[in-house]
Amino acid sequence: MSQEEAARFADAVNSDAGLKEEVRAAGTVEAAASLAQSKGYDVSAEDLKAHGEAKKGELSDDDLAKVAGGSSTAETVVVIGVTVVAT
Repeated sequence: MSQEEAARFADAVNSDAGLKEEVRAAGTVEAAASLAQSKGYDVSAEDLKAHGEAKKGELSDDDLAKVAGGSSTAETVVVIGVTVVAT
């Protein structure tokens, strides 16, 4: 279990809309970690949390475009750039 694997999962989530929706639907970091494990990623909830904390405050290009364009989404995941806690 590693930060590298959490980063790899984050990249997959951010590039796959279906996987992103699965993570959102997971509802908790623990469930998101279980989902990642079921997809072959060797990560724990702690790995995902640590990755999320490391990325906290950084905006993706998509997030920046939403802010610049005035778009608003009520997403809350501190895992991988996708917020897992439903609002």
